[in-house]
Amino acid sequence: MDKLITSIADVWIDGNDIIHKEVHNNAHVDLNSLKVSFKQTLGYTGPEKRLMLYDLRHHFTITDDALDFLQDTIVNSQGIAMAILSNSIAVRIMTDYVINNKNPKVPLKFCSTEAEAAKWLMAFKKINAVA
Repeated sequence: MDKLITSIADVWIDGNDIIHKEVHNNAHVDLNSLKVSFKQTLGYTGPEKRLMLYDLRHHFTITDDALDFLQDTIVNSQGIAMAILSNSIAVRIMTDYVINNKNPKVPLKFCSTEAEAAKWLMAFKKINAVA
């Protein structure tokens, strides 16, 4: 499997054309590292919108300005639908905040298992294949 490794995450595309982005354990995500990773990811995946699975199960920290960039730019420009995979209550709260207060332009869901995330994302693949 071909994989992109950035300073903060590993990125790959699975057999269902879902982009996986797994944040490195103990990564510190600041605005610069997030922008660089975002640019590298677009270079790897191409500019078309895709199904996205963000694996946030590892411990990481994120700065406020990086979180704003994630909410305002990445969520709205990169995906058809985006699943957030985590077991962390803090990530669940952050995801709920984005869904309820930032009005993302793409469907966004918190999932606690990879199977749940993949199943939810594949429903959007079927919808887009029909459209």
